[in-house]
Amino acid sequence: MKMGQVRWYGKIKPQSTYIVAHDPSLGTGGNYAAIEIIELPSLKQIGEWQNNVTPIQQQVKILREICKYIETEQVAAGGSTSIYYSVEN
Repeated sequence: MKMGQVRWYGKIKPQSTYIVAHDPSLGTGGNYAAIEIIELPSLKQIGEWQNNVTPIQQQVKILREICKYIETEQVAAGGSTSIYYSVEN
């Protein structure tokens, strides 16, 4: 499934924990910024985003949208929200 620029490879499970990791880039076209979404305990990558022209402020908004989507899906399925996130400095 594709939501905006985020590619999803699996559905959000209500009892799983998720890690969302952001590797920012200045968005000047040289390096790609990336956001990876990993499901625990399976350690499967269930989604990703990458772009090389998006400013960091927008990258953080995308990170937040991903976390909100995971939360909404877990709550809708009757689960509890369990999300950890990391941003490279």
